[in-house]
Amino acid sequence: MLPRFYSIALAFLWTHVAADAMAAPTFKTHDGYFQVTPIGRLQLDAGYVIDDSNTTANTNADIRRLWTGVDAKAGDHWSGRFVLSWENKQTDIQDFYARYNTGSNWRFALGQYREYTDMENSSGNSNTLLMEYATANQVFAGIRRVGLGAEYYANQNGFQAGIFTRNLNNNPADDDGYTLASRAYRFWHNPDEQQRLHLGIFARYRNQKEPFDRLRWRGRGESRVIENR
Repeated sequence: MLPRFYSIALAFLWTHVAADAMAAPTFKTHDGYFQVTPIGRLQLDAGYVIDDSNTTANTNADIRRLWTGVDAKAGDHWSGRFVLSWENKQTDIQDFYARYNTGSNWRFALGQYREYTDMENSSGNSNTLLMEYATANQVFAGIRRVGLGAEYYANQNGFQAGIFTRNLNNNPADDDGYTLASRAYRFWHNPDEQQRLHLGIFARYRNQKEPFDRLRWRGRGESRVIENR
């Protein structure tokens, strides 16, 4: 019998909202209907081990992420994103999706993007709280997959749900199965103190079409480059 995986988690987060970062240049048509903004990301890892005589850890450095892409917008309702990664001596598609905003509290997305999971993954890897964290199985990993999703948002509440298939790249955690993912959240914002309180819960179901026998919870070192993961 092929395995089926379930996961459910509760997140509670208190953050301090930083000042707005400098915006990237935006190119637009004369009437402003079409807009394109170049985006990119460079993240480096370096680790130094003082004494490696009794451990597998070693001093090393690595490019964690080298991404380039564009954000696009058409009118008041359509938007999209296309991002390529260039690390690890290969080129992969990260984000590749189109999004439609009805203008009345509903958003729909089609393409490859992150499944609806925890706050750490939903925030994107430029706003993570933890440098390294473990997952019980690669099936549970917050990777990007091709899917169709919907989001309802109103005031300080929101709900997301979608169905996802596989990653466009050759990801070892993927096959031809499918995922059902959902997430609900509420946040409280104090604009005077620039603080935000977030409470969220998500649930996922993954139906693997191929046997998957790796199920473990494994910690990681302080840096991904100094120890086997």
